Amino acid sequence: MNKKIMVILFVVVFIFSTIHIAFADQLNLFSFKSPSNQGELKIKEKIDGDLFKFKSAVNEDILKDFSINLINFKEISHEEIIGNQEYKSLQSVFFSILKGQKEGDILPTVYLSGEEGYILEKKANGKNFIYHIQNQNGWEIVKTDKSLGKIIRFEDVNSPQKTK
Repeated sequence: MNKKIMVILFVVVFIFSTIHIAFADQLNLFSFKSPSNQGELKIKEKIDGDLFKFKSAVNEDILKDFSINLINFKEISHEEIIGNQEYKSLQSVFFSILKGQKEGDILPTVYLSGEEGYILEKKANGKNFIYHIQNQNGWEIVKTDKSLGKIIRFEDVNSPQKTK
């Protein structure tokens, strides 16, 4: 009888620990937003740099197909769009684009200048989309352009340069 109780107790503890680990991972408890030591800071700087290079390569590929100058535009982060009541209608536009994304598509980038803006999106198959948006009593897509760009993989942009 003691053996049965020990087995049941082990199974219950195993199940709860598995659920806890899965829940902690879902909440990103295994990662850090603010580095707490030099090692974490170095990792964060490397990741941030790699993500910036990738995002820049994606946006350059999209913009080269269209005659758009983003000099007077400000990039609006996803966190700012989602967390700011001022962008409530922009959230709807942004989420409508996200709903159309499939696995491998790259998260869109939003640029605003006054009452106009652009949302740049690259699909996994290399297709580029640029959504022209305007704020006319709420943000809305007024025009969509697309082109066949190139497939850009994170690994290709951030692979170490081989020297001869």
